[in-house]
Amino acid sequence: MFACSPSDNNSSDPLQNVEITPVYTPVQCMVLNNVPFRKMIKCTGETIPRREVEITAEVRGKIKAIYIGDNDFVKKGKLLFEIENPDIEQDYKRGLSRITQSAINFVLEFNHPDSLDSKTGKFMSDLKILDFSGATNYDLERIDNFLREHRSLFVTSSFSGFYNDLIDFKQQRSRMQNRKCYAPFSGQVVNLNIQRYQNVSPDQACLTLLDRSRMKLRMKVLEEFRHQIREGDSVAITFPAIPGTTFSTVIASISPVIDHLQKVFAVNCYLENEADLICAGMFPFCSIYSGRRDSCLVIPKSALLFAHDHPALFRTRGNRAEYVRVKLGGENLDQVQVLEGLHEGDTIIVQGHSTLTTDATVKIQTIKNGDDG
Repeated sequence: MFACSPSDNNSSDPLQNVEITPVYTPVQCMVLNNVPFRKMIKCTGETIPRREVEITAEVRGKIKAIYIGDNDFVKKGKLLFEIENPDIEQDYKRGLSRITQSAINFVLEFNHPDSLDSKTGKFMSDLKILDFSGATNYDLERIDNFLREHRSLFVTSSFSGFYNDLIDFKQQRSRMQNRKCYAPFSGQVVNLNIQRYQNVSPDQACLTLLDRSRMKLRMKVLEEFRHQIREGDSVAITFPAIPGTTFSTVIASISPVIDHLQKVFAVNCYLENEADLICAGMFPFCSIYSGRRDSCLVIPKSALLFAHDHPALFRTRGNRAEYVRVKLGGENLDQVQVLEGLHEGDTIIVQGHSTLTTDATVKIQTIKNGDDG
C-alpha cells in the first residue's frame, strides 16, 4: 500500500521530482503444503454408569435390618438389608427335617445298608454326600448331579420320593437365602427407599446400585457424518462442570440405527472415572477426530475472513495481497481444510490481514505450514 501513487512525468506537476516512499503493511504468511489432517466432528453426549441395577426384594416379609445408607459406597458381596419372615424360616426347618429322614430311608430301602454306620447312623462311602444331619451348608447342586451321574440311584430316588423332597428343599433354602440381599458388585447406593420394620413384597424396588468406576458416554451425531467415523477414532471430551480438564478416549461402538425424528445416530465410548469426577447424567461437549487424510491443504482458522457469510482470505502475489474466496471442508480445533480456491505452494496471510485491501502492498514474514497429525 502506498501513501500516494507516483504521477506521470508532467512538467506542470510540482511533485514530479518528489521521491515517493511506499508504505508496507507487515504481515505473517504461510506457504501451503499438503499435510495430514483429521476432521473434527462436534457433538454432545450423556454419561451413563457402567452398571446400574435396581435391587428388589426377593421374598415377602418385614425389613429386619438395613446395613447401608443412601449414597454409601459398598464393596461387592456387602450385606445390604435383611428380611424377616417366620413362615419361610419354619418351611426351611420342616424341609430340612424331611430331607434328612428321606435320605436315610432312601439308602436303607434300596439295599444300601453298608453305606450307613450301624452304630452312629452316619453315611459312609460315596453316599455320605446324602448326609444332611450334621452339615449346615449343603451343596444341593452337587447332590443333584451325583444322583444323575449314577443312573440307578437317580431312578430309585425318583421312585422313592427322595428326589422330589430334594427339589422342594432346594426351593425352601433358596427362599431362606433370599431373605438377605448382598451387593452384586462394588458401587454407590442411591434411591434407598426402605426403612426398618417396613413390609415389602417380592419385586418391590428397595434401592439402586451404581457402578461409576467406568462411565459410558453416549453421543448423538448428525446423520451426515454416519460414514465419516469409525470405531477407534479418538474423542476429546470436556465437561462444563469440570473446567480445565479434557478427557480422551476412543469410539467403542457405532449404532447402525438412525433416529428418524432427530436425524442422529448413537456413538458410544467409555471413560475411566478413577478420580470420581464424572457423575451420571452429565452432558459433555465432544469432539470426534476422524477421517484422517494423508494429503490435503490445511490452513489455520485465524487466516479466514467472512464477508456476507462467504469464507475468504488473502494470499500474496509478489509483495501484494490478493483477496480470494475459498470453499472449506472439515475442521478441527485450530485448522480447517480448503477444498477450492487455493493450491499447494500458495502463500496465504495468517496475521496482520484484518486491515488489508485487495492489491495492498505487504511486507512478508513467512512461517511453515503445521501438521495436526
